Amino acid sequence: MVIGNGMLANAFSSYGADDDVVIFASGVSNSKTEDLSDLEREVNLINKVKFEMSSESYFIYFSTVSIEDPDLLNTHYVIHKKNVENLIKDNFKNYIIFRLTNVVGKTNNQNTVFNFLKSRIESGKAFELWKNATRNLIDIDQLTQVVGIFLKNKIVWNTQTINIGSPDNIKVIDLLSSLELYMNKKANVTLVNRGATVAIDLKVMKEQIQNHFEKFQFHSIQTIIAKYA
Repeated sequence: MVIGNGMLANAFSSYGADDDVVIFASGVSNSKTEDLSDLEREVNLINKVKFEMSSESYFIYFSTVSIEDPDLLNTHYVIHKKNVENLIKDNFKNYIIFRLTNVVGKTNNQNTVFNFLKSRIESGKAFELWKNATRNLIDIDQLTQVVGIFLKNKIVWNTQTINIGSPDNIKVIDLLSSLELYMNKKANVTLVNRGATVAIDLKVMKEQIQNHFEKFQFHSIQTIIAKYA
């Protein structure tokens, strides 16, 4: 079963008829939201799904690696994600929590870092950018492949929290420059001396990729830009 209708839900649509798993892909999509009703809606939906699903099914939830980002610790979004993770741990017998980095795919959601920068370049609208900030981008198609490894062995990974992302971070300012070059247009940007690199522990994910794929290369930033810009 798949709950949701956005980019993540569409990517995992092949699990729609699978009664063994409930892919919850109806979470809050705007990490900068100040609307507490959006956060409450997600909690209410999770509680509703819990009572409707089989107690033996696996609840699959997508959280965020931003939980480990000191610059975002006190945001409504990160606090909410922490609370939801605890809600799942306390109320579900079978579950896997995937903490994701920045997923890039075909979506109208303008709140992703990729789409935000792309739209700002297109519109010429002025914005500020933290020049020391980094982000970790992963193609939605590769995300489904990697998550699929764990779902095939869900009994082994039951009640685990797993980080999923690409091996390398990129400075947001470098991502912007690459988009500007591809789009042949400069952004109306003001740099702010803020931001930092957050280390993401991807050891578990990397080990599973090595064990299940003879060859697997994460897409480069240039490949992602050419595919989605």
